[in-house]
Amino acid sequence: MQKDRIYLFHGTDIPAVYARKQQAGNGTAETVEQGKEHSTTAEIVQQINQPSLFTEVRRFEFVNPLFLTQKDESIPAKEFLQALENVPVETRVFFILEGKPDRRLSFVKKFLPLAQVSVSEFIPGWKVGAAFNSVLRVQGRTLSRAAQQYLQAVAESWDNTSSVFITTEAQKWQLMTDQKEIPLEVVQESLPSYLQRQVFRFWDDLVDQRKRAVLEAVPHLFNDMAETLKNTGFLASQLRLCLGIYELEHAGVATRDMARKLQVKNQWRWKNIYAAAQKLNYAQCAGLLLTLYRAQWRQRNGYEVSWSELFSEYLRGAL
Repeated sequence: MQKDRIYLFHGTDIPAVYARKQQAGNGTAETVEQGKEHSTTAEIVQQINQPSLFTEVRRFEFVNPLFLTQKDESIPAKEFLQALENVPVETRVFFILEGKPDRRLSFVKKFLPLAQVSVSEFIPGWKVGAAFNSVLRVQGRTLSRAAQQYLQAVAESWDNTSSVFITTEAQKWQLMTDQKEIPLEVVQESLPSYLQRQVFRFWDDLVDQRKRAVLEAVPHLFNDMAETLKNTGFLASQLRLCLGIYELEHAGVATRDMARKLQVKNQWRWKNIYAAAQKLNYAQCAGLLLTLYRAQWRQRNGYEVSWSELFSEYLRGAL
């Protein structure tokens, strides 16, 4: 069997999975025949063996077929694999899986060597800056140092970044400036508002006492347990760093040595946290940190917590 007839597109980055499938199908005159989602192997074989009255140039697409994630005994594995081997040279079969195949299944072990496999996984926050630069370098562009540091810091609050989003944003930046190095201002202006409202922007608004912005952002950042834990964790980390700065200042440590002692390696983040510490004071940071810990404890133990009220009290100086 030729590998250019059977394809598997899978991964956790679902937009990228479908984008790669689309790219593989572009520029052909194939007639696309969609199989039903969660098809069994028997249904797949029945469909690809059904003759076409109009053309032999065909492409079958099966989304989340059962055999990739669970035991499927609707037909023997040998019969299924033979059907794939006998696919005409003018025909291609695309399997699209939203997730990962279960490689423990014997069916999957026999199938994978026969297919061209394309894997698309979400990009973790710490790799986002490098991923943007990788896309930009193809066009002879790159991120400025300040823009890369900003992205690395901001992306710490992002979950599940899709390569499709990264490609789209990078293309947008290239249209917004002719500079070879994409400047920080372009990145800040370009990022969608929902990302700008995330926890880094929230922290800046909190430090600068922008009450309206803070209270508008609360429902987006503290809307479920997972988001709340992540975002309170970030705020607590920032507050602990501020407290660390105050302690080091009290001990007479030079400013230039503080970042190293506090193990803050990202220059953009250090500038941000040091500037915040100059606007706040020890009592504010300690009070808010303790309040966050108490609120987390209450929420974990089933008590209701009003995050809007908590931050309103902080902004009024009532904590």
